[in-house]
Amino acid sequence: DRCLDECLEIMGKTLKVSRIYIFEYGHESGTVSNTIEWVSEGIPPQKANLQKLPMKLFRWWMEKMKNNQIIN
Repeated sequence: DRCLDECLEIMGKTLKVSRIYIFEYGHESGTVSNTIEWVSEGIPPQKANLQKLPMKLFRWWMEKMKNNQIIN
């Protein structure tokens, strides 16, 4: 996890973004959860709020992933 945290921090600072998330998809439950998060200084974390979200709320997200498109 430490390595991923450091990688996200490097990516976030290089890309000059306020946050980067990694989500895990629960195939059986049909939900996604934020497993790793990096936020820049002064940005409130959202990891606790982004747990077990039903994928049916993010149909556009799944379509982009199926088509190998970037979600930003």
